[in-house]
Amino acid sequence: MNPDAPTEVQAGNAPKVAAKAVLLSQQPNTKFPVFLKKKRSDRHYFFEGYFKFNAISNKPSVIAAAEKKSGRHNELSYVIKLHKCKASD
Repeated sequence: MNPDAPTEVQAGNAPKVAAKAVLLSQQPNTKFPVFLKKKRSDRHYFFEGYFKFNAISNKPSVIAAAEKKSGRHNELSYVIKLHKCKASD
């Protein structure tokens, strides 16, 4: 559902999901582990690395571009940009 993950995450529009997106944006120095699945149907996740928050947007043009990439329409609240942490972070 997030074709550019882990550097771009499309946050759904459910109230709890949108609230957690905003909460993440308020913690720019928090380093957190990211796990992904190669395909939605996969049962297992793999560790992608540690990431930090970079930016958040709910601009209509940003949401529209993300929707076009993922095929999700009228389902997004925010697009979140993350960056991978370096060993020194």
